[in-house]
Amino acid sequence: MKSILTIFSNCAGHTHGSHITYRAGETAVARYRLVKLSPDDFSVAQAGADDGPIGISTDEAAPGEMLDVALLCSSDTLSVKVSGPVQAGDILVPAADGCAQTLPTADGTYLQIGIALKNAATASLVEIMPCLPIPHTINN
Repeated sequence: MKSILTIFSNCAGHTHGSHITYRAGETAVARYRLVKLSPDDFSVAQAGADDGPIGISTDEAAPGEMLDVALLCSSDTLSVKVSGPVQAGDILVPAADGCAQTLPTADGTYLQIGIALKNAATASLVEIMPCLPIPHTINN
């Protein structure tokens, strides 16, 4: 009688943990910047103040180069460049040039991307507890 050995493997070949590799789109991506999905095929670009970011670049890449992106759903703390001063506990939202900023007081809807865990000066890095983008509407 012939014995049959069946081997099973985890078939999660198209899933990722808290990091994923993307190609930089038509413009360069700087390190520690918020990134958004580009409308083309599987690439990212630096997010702006009005964009919905998916993660933070952990390295830099020229157009077309591959880069690592730490997803905002990560259970790890992440670092991001800030456009202004930040205090520990501040809610952070996207700013221009892929940076983060504190939640503005002006009317509008802003997407929270995390909470600052430390104080940080303008144009420096801050450690954050990331979260999936949460809308905050300010009506004064």
